[in-house]
Amino acid sequence: MATATCQLTEEQFQCSICLEVFTDPVTTPCGHNFCKKCLDQHWNDTRVYKCPNCNQAFHSKPELKVNIFICEMAQQFRSRARGSPVQMKAAAGEVGCDLCLEPRLKALKSCLVCLSSYCELHLQPHRSVAGLKGHQLSPPLKDLSERVCEEHNKPLELFCVRDECCVCVFCAYRGHERHRVLPLEQGCEQQLTKKTDEIQWMIKRKETKIQELRSSVEANNKAADSQITTGVKIFTALKECVDRCQEKLIQEITRRRTAAEEQAKGYIQEIEQEISELKRRCCELKQLSQCDDHFHTLKNFSQHGSAPETKDWKYVHVYEPKYAHIVVRTLSDLEQDFIKNTKHLIEENLRSARIHIKYIKLDSGTVHPQLAVSDNCTEVQCSSEKITVEDNPHRFDKGLYVLGTMGFSENFYFEAAVRGKSEWTLGVAQESVTRKGDITLNSENGFWTIGFRKKTFYASATPERETVPILQPWNL
Repeated sequence: MATATCQLTEEQFQCSICLEVFTDPVTTPCGHNFCKKCLDQHWNDTRVYKCPNCNQAFHSKPELKVNIFICEMAQQFRSRARGSPVQMKAAAGEVGCDLCLEPRLKALKSCLVCLSSYCELHLQPHRSVAGLKGHQLSPPLKDLSERVCEEHNKPLELFCVRDECCVCVFCAYRGHERHRVLPLEQGCEQQLTKKTDEIQWMIKRKETKIQELRSSVEANNKAADSQITTGVKIFTALKECVDRCQEKLIQEITRRRTAAEEQAKGYIQEIEQEISELKRRCCELKQLSQCDDHFHTLKNFSQHGSAPETKDWKYVHVYEPKYAHIVVRTLSDLEQDFIKNTKHLIEENLRSARIHIKYIKLDSGTVHPQLAVSDNCTEVQCSSEKITVEDNPHRFDKGLYVLGTMGFSENFYFEAAVRGKSEWTLGVAQESVTRKGDITLNSENGFWTIGFRKKTFYASATPERETVPILQPWNL
């Protein structure tokens, strides 16, 4: 005997007056059902015998009796509702039961074999029927159609390891027959393990990079502290040197000024003595002029009237010392003293740089056609004619340049000998620099260079070329 399972919803046993499950349900002549108490109360309030649903009028109050069948069904529904979880309607955005009629209840599970979603009631066959118990259930899923093979209309229940895609049973034998195929669960575990390992490897690599950066920061801090200490010593020595030279300058200028003052004071004192003697003679002459005895006056005039001998001051001067010369000489002494005190530092820095010495070989694939590279790729010189070479994207076509074969991402040091050149350029460049057309050598374009142009040495590390005065170098 076959048994049909149908879904009974609360709306089917709901009184339209109290909106609750029927209590003592009665049926009107028009066929609608209500709670007996609700319908009696409705007719008592309105005093008109009409059906609350369809408004069909009755000439007299119908004799109503409790519908035993509906009453038993309502009691069964009420009992079952108490013993099972409350079924909610599927809200917007939620997965609804595919077997429910409107309104659809909220799905409890989705079957990945049947490709349908079920509420609690319609899920019972998957829990009780032997042929359905083996189906794989999952939380409610949307768009189950995505889990169906478009070509064979079969569930995608296998995973191809090579192509990393989900396939159906037919796909496994038609198109993926030579590939390793796993059940979805194993494939999922394998992919999760693979991706987890990849992420762990990436984490480890990044942690290593962090440690590398921290070590670099620590090394930079140590180098910075060392250079600060060295710089403080240098500038302290420089300030002491400046103070010494300043004191020496002041003492020398003061000494010369004092000498000039003493010389002038000596001249002034000598002239004042001569003035005093001349004033004394004037007084004597004045006394003679008051005498009435002219004979006596003339007789004494020969003794007291003549002027005393004095020094000729016409060509006597106090010359101003050459103070500017003293300043220039002091600055020259300061420069020599500074060079002497910093020479050991320059030599020490050069020794430190030579620890990172690299031996450069030139890349003949980048050289301009008018430059000739030696056989051992360590020398380059200009050629009077262009050399026939194969063009490639890495070769300079306008600028007379050539790059080295090695690249560096850390400290390095190299020397280059320059001989008999009126113009030259030397430096470093990024690997990605432009090789074609006109090129401006600056850091914005990836070049850091020093060179010699128009009898001037320059160092260019910014987009605006900076010219710095340096001694003519032979080894760079």
